[in-house]
Amino acid sequence: MHRLRGFFIAILFMLVWVGGVEAQGGAYGEPGTYDERLVSGGYERRYLLYIPQSYDPTTPTPLVISYHGYTSTPDIHIEYTGLREKADSAGYILAIPHGQGDPAAWFTFASAELYGLDDVQFTRDLIDHLKSELNIDPQRIYATGMSNGGGMANRVACDLSDVVAAVAPVSANLFYHDSCQPRRPVPVLAIHGQQDTTTPYDGLLTLLNNIPEWADEWAVRNGCTRVDTTEGDDYSVTSHSGCADDADVTLMTYPMMGHEWPTETAPDLIWDFFASHVLPPQYLEDMPVLAEAPIPYVPPGNHIGWLENGTRYLLHMPIGRDLTQPLPLLISYHDYGVNPLENANMTGFSDAADQFGFIVVYPEALGDGFIFDPLAGSPDVTSTQMLIDHLQTHLSIDTSRIYVTGFSLGGSMAYRVACEMADTVAAAVIVGGGTFVDDPCEPSQPVPILGIHASDDGVIPYRGNADWVGFTTWGEAWAEHNGCQDAPVIENNVMVWEDCLAPVRMVMVVGLGHQWPPDSAALFWTWMEEYTR
Repeated sequence: MHRLRGFFIAILFMLVWVGGVEAQGGAYGEPGTYDERLVSGGYERRYLLYIPQSYDPTTPTPLVISYHGYTSTPDIHIEYTGLREKADSAGYILAIPHGQGDPAAWFTFASAELYGLDDVQFTRDLIDHLKSELNIDPQRIYATGMSNGGGMANRVACDLSDVVAAVAPVSANLFYHDSCQPRRPVPVLAIHGQQDTTTPYDGLLTLLNNIPEWADEWAVRNGCTRVDTTEGDDYSVTSHSGCADDADVTLMTYPMMGHEWPTETAPDLIWDFFASHVLPPQYLEDMPVLAEAPIPYVPPGNHIGWLENGTRYLLHMPIGRDLTQPLPLLISYHDYGVNPLENANMTGFSDAADQFGFIVVYPEALGDGFIFDPLAGSPDVTSTQMLIDHLQTHLSIDTSRIYVTGFSLGGSMAYRVACEMADTVAAAVIVGGGTFVDDPCEPSQPVPILGIHASDDGVIPYRGNADWVGFTTWGEAWAEHNGCQDAPVIENNVMVWEDCLAPVRMVMVVGLGHQWPPDSAALFWTWMEEYTR
């Protein structure tokens, strides 16, 4: 705790700025180490540059930027890490920038630039300068760092995803729930020791992230669909794969390592990871925000996107289909505290999309902690309309076949969307959810409804309670909305209204608790696809 307290005192109060001149062009002649200065944001910033012996000015060469730890310097870092020696054998240019203040630190929180502490802009300025002086391969620019510097590499991944191809934080301090909104999936390799007491592997209260959870968050951002763990003699590797743009996320855990840079292994591990990733060519120019410029073609598989209001979503394009033809769209809402990737894995809709040929999107709730607001007037409804409008500018969607579903609170969100977007939704499947007492639902037109609820649900009770309307009761309300004339037919725990402007079917699953019915995605889809708007 003493080190952490000192770190934050230094960050907040011990800034030392110095004036200077711009770095001079054409300064790099022969291979070797250069001690350089660059003006960024009105302040002179220092960096070490190492040009490997193999550098050929006629050949595009990778660039690795490595950030030193708190209180360290580029001079110490270049000797400590072994990255200079690896630069000679691998053939990359190495840049080690110097942090701000005394002792030197990196300002890695998302809003640092608001306080004049813009290390992200310094990084961008450094890259632009080096590209003007050296033959840098723009598809092979990478960032790594130790401790506070590892946190800076993470910040670069969040904010410079249009420039940096991959990152590798080592023993990094990563602030808890700090905003990270990369504009594309970024490959990440993390190296961390379980005996680290400076930036603890299991996190620190609400200050520092739990490292495995942080890696999982990157896997969600990158749309990864598989996770595997392997064990070595003195380490374990958790690999997230099946990611959008092949942006895999790897966490190397050393059970006996403390707060350190594993000098014998890190240079090879980091470079091997970097060498396997390049910046996709579509990002070489200034990359438009996804919400503002159409993408001419979105390939099969998983993709991560963002809306202008900050909503993140996981998109799955079906495999083996003609994506230029209009396809149905299914929106699947996650449960309380569940992220989009977990929702995709739980429901199985991505596999069903490949089988039946529809697009599925898993939006993330606007509320903190992955919590949808399913009440009347919900901002998540407005976000859903934004999502649909946004996807229509990028994808070929059959607007007569837009469906919604969700589980638990996500099921309640699907219920709310059906209430307020009845002119858009072709059918809705509400699983383990429903509506709150005294929360009005006034659809503008009938909507086909399939409700699924477990008899032993202890979270949202089948019979309702003081907060939740009972399952049968809200089914009856939908029957009224849909103009059903006759009493329902009840057989084998299924309640069906047949003489309706749009059907209502309520199914009680006997003996199941509050959980998603296993292997149900195909059944739910085949019911929904019978209906068009």
